[in-house]
Amino acid sequence: MRKYLFFNAEIIIYVVHNFLRFLKSFLFLRGSEKVGIIVFKKLGDTVFVIPAIKHLIEIYKKENIVVFCYDLSLPILKETLDINLVPINEDEFWLKGRIASFKVRKKIAGFRFKKIYDLTCQVRSASAILGMKSETYGHNDYYCSGVYDNFVNPLHLRSLIDRFLYIADPFNNKIPFDWEKEFPVLLQNDKPILIHPFAGWKAKEWNLKKFITLYELLSKDHSVSMIFHPNDMPHEIRNYLNSEKINFVETNTIDDLVNEIKNCSILIGNDSGPIYIARILGKPTFTIYGPTNPDFTMVQSIFHSKIIKNISCSPLYDSQYCFTFAGRKGCPSFECMHQLTVDEVYDEVIRYLEQIEFYINKKTAVI
Repeated sequence: MRKYLFFNAEIIIYVVHNFLRFLKSFLFLRGSEKVGIIVFKKLGDTVFVIPAIKHLIEIYKKENIVVFCYDLSLPILKETLDINLVPINEDEFWLKGRIASFKVRKKIAGFRFKKIYDLTCQVRSASAILGMKSETYGHNDYYCSGVYDNFVNPLHLRSLIDRFLYIADPFNNKIPFDWEKEFPVLLQNDKPILIHPFAGWKAKEWNLKKFITLYELLSKDHSVSMIFHPNDMPHEIRNYLNSEKINFVETNTIDDLVNEIKNCSILIGNDSGPIYIARILGKPTFTIYGPTNPDFTMVQSIFHSKIIKNISCSPLYDSQYCFTFAGRKGCPSFECMHQLTVDEVYDEVIRYLEQIEFYINKKTAVI
């Protein structure tokens, strides 16, 4: 029965795929030079798309480009891109953000784009451009492939940045992406070290108490402050921070977060959005990885370091997440984080800080 259902699903996908391609061959817009870019991603993941957007700006005139993004991602895109940005609220999508509403589709269709690049690569973005007259480029699950006139498969690349660059232009010469060249680091030892102890979900978080201990060790010789959204910090832990006179900064908005990161020397944290933002703002970072594979999100630079405790269930070479989908599907104990000790992280951070200090003394702040 299962085999029968699978066979029929494949037939349906094949028919829909080819029907959409046939239909769109009659619909392309003529005369328009506008190019739309769809980036319906969470704040941190938006960072990986920015190099691809910059590459598309080089290909097309920037005045012809319009980027659609979540409103929460607007601050970081404004920091790095001088183009037309159209924010979309996540509430404008149906089925818990999975499907674009008519309102979203109307906003996109109103620009009458000649070309649309889908750099979201998910069902919600495919549903936003389905059936539009524009020539479309992108990657997605196979059952959505018929949405695109140019379906691009970048999965032979491991770096997320390289994947999006490949979707934007499979023949561009920026793969692998040179982060140090495109986003040079400014080293400032007169600014505090920031520690951000949270992440998108619990399995990616090292441990709040361990981060506090790391703060206490580093603060003996360095200016250090913790940074977090007020809703993330448990009340009793905040009381402890106050009683022990531990420095901390609370950020209520994305703009607050961006401004604080701009005024730090280094950001230490989990594999999370603030780390990605710091990298693109030219700040050195030290990242603690656990159930995610650093090869997919880490940038190749001497100014960006990491530590990971590799255990038997760590992500495989070609997998972005461990077999529990980075702890979101049934991980019982988060051992990759629990087994990583404060001493191990502290020793690695000290080596990293010494390396940064060396480059400051040599006046090689910008590569």
